[in-house]
Amino acid sequence: MEEVSHNGMRSFTDLPPSLQHHRFKFGTLYFGEGLGIRRDEDEARHQATLRNFEFYGAPLAGLVCMSKGLTPPDVMAVGMWLQTLMLSLRDRGVDTCPQAVIADYVDVLRRELDIHEDLEVMCGLCIGYADKDAAENRMRLGRDAIDCNITFMSE
Repeated sequence: MEEVSHNGMRSFTDLPPSLQHHRFKFGTLYFGEGLGIRRDEDEARHQATLRNFEFYGAPLAGLVCMSKGLTPPDVMAVGMWLQTLMLSLRDRGVDTCPQAVIADYVDVLRRELDIHEDLEVMCGLCIGYADKDAAENRMRLGRDAIDCNITFMSE
């Protein structure tokens, strides 16, 4: 049975089994190699995770929302808009970091920021200048080969 977060959407922390290896790989890199936190160090892992909710100390934080009831192509359009915003800021020397986990706490966001019920919270966004020495910014998560995600067809 699929877990659903308190906001009715699939939780950020819940992935289909075929994609869970990505979350494990990221966790191993982020906590282990990046921050030097062992798997059994629950409190240290918790404290590191809480940095998401401090937007990693960025001077500006944003929320990306979209109207509920829009279709998957509309979700893609929001994603393309977000990527364009992030690339435009990067071109101007400003760093960003999308924060998907923020959307798991939509009830708190609605209460504290008066976000209307007609809006779906998609993610948060840190905006500022990256600390190049921070462990989070030194990590590099590899990408799957293009043929893992795209099927090329020919005549």
